[in-house]
Amino acid sequence: MLRSGWEFQIHFLDTKKKYTFKLSQQDEHRFSNINETKNEMYYQPIDKTFPSIDAIYAPDTLFQMTTSLNHNIKMIGLNKLQSKLMKTGDIDFYFVVPAQLFDNYKKQNYATIKDVIATNVNPWIIEQIKQYVLRIDLGSEDSLARMSSTATIEERISTLSTADEPLITPLARISTLSTADKPLTDDADPSTVPAKRSSSYIERGEGSKKESKKRNKKKKK
Repeated sequence: MLRSGWEFQIHFLDTKKKYTFKLSQQDEHRFSNINETKNEMYYQPIDKTFPSIDAIYAPDTLFQMTTSLNHNIKMIGLNKLQSKLMKTGDIDFYFVVPAQLFDNYKKQNYATIKDVIATNVNPWIIEQIKQYVLRIDLGSEDSLARMSSTATIEERISTLSTADEPLITPLARISTLSTADKPLTDDADPSTVPAKRSSSYIERGEGSKKESKKRNKKKKK
């Protein structure tokens, strides 16, 4: 559904300010190595237990589908992605959730490889990662029809790790299966990152073009 190009309701988890999130239509691409990805293209990892994200639109947008109100962000996954992300400026991290969770969703913690809340978060993560929640309406016939035509969100939600209390939902196609992360050993930060942020394919709410221009001006200073 995301890559098909629709408008979604989102809010910024620091302030709860709401926006309209608009995506242009995207082709679907898969990657096994993050270095295979290209900027301004929608990619999903082949490995369904890839930590931290379910999709990336480099160099500034990450997506995590979840049916849980508590979903820590593992730093190891962000570190693996860092070489494809902006060196400066905001990187938007979207939790894609069913409508039932949207209004109550809170800013999430960063965690270690063992999913323990991190006490020492990498400075670039604190500085650049901005958390949002994005609402997917799964209840209406129209939404279900669009869902079945792409299956992207449905497939990813069905493989989520839900260690916390799962969402009870009438939609049979949302699974609450737990998929433990594969063992990972390399938690080192990549050393090189692209220096310039691309123009975003996202529009946010009324006056979004003005807001986007202001953000770009700030980043150029």
